[in-house]
This record gives sequence, structure tokens and C-alpha cells, in this order.
Amino acid sequence: MESIRKSFANPYDVFIMILYQIGKGRVLIEGERVALLGYGSAVQNCLAAASLVERHGLRLTVADARFCKPLDCSLIRRLAKSHEVLITVEEGSIGGFGSHVAQFMALDGLLDGKLKVRNKASFFISNHSY
Repeated sequence: MESIRKSFANPYDVFIMILYQIGKGRVLIEGERVALLGYGSAVQNCLAAASLVERHGLRLTVADARFCKPLDCSLIRRLAKSHEVLITVEEGSIGGFGSHVAQFMALDGLLDGKLKVRNKASFFISNHSY
């Protein structure tokens, strides 16, 4: 573990840094061909999706990124190189986690092979009934 340079007033902050390695994600389910890389509360949706498609014979890999900055570059590399499809899942917006991952992958040369990038169209859901 890297040394902590900042002094924390709250011991809970130090506990969290020790409990969660900053910048390190984790694989929750090992699968094949398709990987879901979730961020934040969307990880639960990834687990639910993996459960649904497993009934049809496809075992997804589900990973929890845990952090957007710093990205777990080694986790993303491993998922991109060992899967045909890598899907980022978040509750964010344009320019969020998925964009951050795509930027890293482009700069790292991970998009130079057979892996393709497709954007899902954004849409707005109104909470108002008129």
C-alpha cells in the first residue's frame, strides 16, 4: 500500500483507504466472452443482468470498477483482452465513467484490434406528468 501523505482528521477516512485499495476494482463474477464493468450503484444492475442471461447459457463477467479516478488500468486491460465485448454500466452522463474508460482504452491501444466501441443513444425521462 502506498504511503498516506495527507493528514486525515477522521480516522474513518483512513479505514476506508485501507479497506478499499484506492484505484483498484474487483471481479465479482468470472465469465467468458462478455464483460460488464459497473461503476457505483449500477454494479447491482450488472449482477442482475448476469443472473438473467445465465439462464440462457451465457456466463458474463461482472466487475466493479469502484473508482473512476484513478482508473484500474490493469483491470480494464485484462477485461478488454480476454473478452469479445466490454460494456461499461453507470448512472452517469456523457463525459462520465464510460467516456473515461473509452479514452484510456483508445490511448492504450486496446481499440486497435477487434474490440469495437458503440455509443448508446442518450434519452431523457421526465418525472413530470402533463
